[in-house]
Amino acid sequence: MSTPKFPKPSEFAADTRVQLVEETGHYIFTDPSDGGEYEYDEAKGAWFPMWNESLVEQQQSIYGTEQDDDVVEEQESTKRKNKGLARKKENTSVYVSGLPLDTTDEEMVAFFSQCGTIMPDIVTNKPRVKLYRDASGELKGDALVTYYKAPSVQLAVDILDDSRFRPTNSTNIQVQEAKFENKAEHSGEADKTKRLRVDSKLVQKRLNQLERKLDWVDDAGEVADRHKRTVILKHMFTLKELEEDITMLLDLPEDVRAECEKLGKVTSVKVYDMMNGRFFGGRQVEATIYDGQTRYKSSKESSKAETVASTSDAQPGRSTNSHGSNDGDEARMEQYAQWLDSGMLVVAVAARLSARSMSTVVEDSVGPKCYGGTYTVTLIPGDGIGQETAASVKAVFDAAKVPVEFEQYDLSGFTPENDKLMQEALASLRRNKVGLKGILYTPIRLGHSSFNVAMRKELDIYAAVAHCKNMAGVEARHKNVDFVIIRENTEGEYSGLEHQSFPGVVESLKIITRPKTERIARYAFDYAMRHGRKRVTIVHKANIMKLADGLFLNTCRAVAKEYPSIQYNDMIVDNTAMQLVSKPQQFDVMVMPNLYGSIVSNIGAGLIGGPGIVPGANYGREFAIFEPGSRHVAKDIQGRNTANPSSLILSSVMMLRHLQLTEHADLIENAVNKTLSSDSVKTPDLGGSNSTTDFTKAIIRNL
Repeated sequence: MSTPKFPKPSEFAADTRVQLVEETGHYIFTDPSDGGEYEYDEAKGAWFPMWNESLVEQQQSIYGTEQDDDVVEEQESTKRKNKGLARKKENTSVYVSGLPLDTTDEEMVAFFSQCGTIMPDIVTNKPRVKLYRDASGELKGDALVTYYKAPSVQLAVDILDDSRFRPTNSTNIQVQEAKFENKAEHSGEADKTKRLRVDSKLVQKRLNQLERKLDWVDDAGEVADRHKRTVILKHMFTLKELEEDITMLLDLPEDVRAECEKLGKVTSVKVYDMMNGRFFGGRQVEATIYDGQTRYKSSKESSKAETVASTSDAQPGRSTNSHGSNDGDEARMEQYAQWLDSGMLVVAVAARLSARSMSTVVEDSVGPKCYGGTYTVTLIPGDGIGQETAASVKAVFDAAKVPVEFEQYDLSGFTPENDKLMQEALASLRRNKVGLKGILYTPIRLGHSSFNVAMRKELDIYAAVAHCKNMAGVEARHKNVDFVIIRENTEGEYSGLEHQSFPGVVESLKIITRPKTERIARYAFDYAMRHGRKRVTIVHKANIMKLADGLFLNTCRAVAKEYPSIQYNDMIVDNTAMQLVSKPQQFDVMVMPNLYGSIVSNIGAGLIGGPGIVPGANYGREFAIFEPGSRHVAKDIQGRNTANPSSLILSSVMMLRHLQLTEHADLIENAVNKTLSSDSVKTPDLGGSNSTTDFTKAIIRNL
């Protein structure tokens, strides 16, 4: 074994092979060639090897020795101890650039504390925020912020990256996970300060103080009382909104939960983190610790343990104390009481939180990106006719003056699996939260797995929605067809788990899990309620796949009992195919596993006029991708300028409604419907002879 070349103490700060174990103050060096670990002895100024299991085993094999149990146990104990000391720490720092040149430490602490508790210096107890300066002592505009908990790093990147440090600034700051190369840029500065040896008791004291802070324990070491662990959220909705759409309360718990989970762990639909200053539904939320005295209007009997805050119409200064409410407010609240589940708005924060002071004033910082009233959307045209139909969408958007800018990535299914473009497209989707895409080609038999599936799994976009409905002017075998297919997107036969157990014998695994089935079932029933639909049909093959589809069917049935106003039935998938082509009018909303959804959506497209007019969308908790509902690449007509762009244009209409650009969505949808109902302009798939360009121009004329 050759001895590695060890760095000098002045090089520790910039060397990625060196880690500081803060609990002991010792430096650990990891040899990248063999994984060997060495500890630096400051007194002797030398590196010494730590426990090396492979070396001991090698020596034992040479000398033929065996150890008794006591020796083995002692060595195992030492090895575990050393492993704990040398364990590579999680990154808890973010690197910030683009800061104003007059930034102060106090501003940095206040701004970045939104995402977590900043680690204090063990000696000075000041937050560890480093503003870098040049040789003349002037600020350079970048900094390093070290948090106490690693999850705060991703939260800071998600919320604060590309945001305004001050409301008056004209440029945004950049926040990214700290890398060693960032640290190396300032290593000369860091080397000037020799790290102090710190008393281990002081270290433990500081850590205990932080843990008590995060566990909602007061300075005396006692757990905070019930009132101090309860948070009141105001302005989550208004009574006017309830009068317009009473069913919004069905979505409110999940919407609030999703918003709060961006900040920390949520252990119940009724248990949330603090959200003071965050924006929700266009209003700024107020979050305060419950004082234990104010009484709130409850939707249930007063004996219930949890209560609901009777929120005002979001008017500043208006009290929510039930003793001050007028009779009209009380009457309206009683009208909606049957819809309110107790505990929706008064929220108990009893769980351990991973950080912080949870206030952010960055409006919609974790939602779709909108700057100056313009949304940024990721566009992936796809293969086949993708470029042609995407061009149509952009032309229509320009003509309708839609406030959307596209970040286009010409990703292809023919792109190598590890291509940088795929990662850039995913990064764009994570940043913008919304995407519009055509269909990417997936190689048959050989080559990489589907990029379409990979995107849905990577972003956990679990619900695929395709709307099959007769359109005026499009001939179809059946009339009055109007049903919605809701397909689970992330498991089933599309799990991609298959192998050859023996030459000529291949096993492919179908994965069905209760949590994901329950999630898609709730989405289907919620969709039915939101859109005024009456029935949900559960599609399965439980008569043959009794465990997998049996679990899917039974879980969906259990969820259905929570929605007494929605009828439900179940149907075997092969019978479903026959019923669709014979009497499709019987279906309203259909929910099914992944593979069945692929088949049924193509049948649905055939029923109403072909894949060119079926829009689709894919939804997750945080991201949404809109694409044609029947997912055809159409390589056979690529480049001929004969493709029907309606499916992608109508998918973009669904996207605009998702972005709450309703007027633009209605304008474009009406133009498409008017164009389709006209006999003069039709693409070949609809029995005409017009080109994609002609059809697009006709839509623009009809705007």
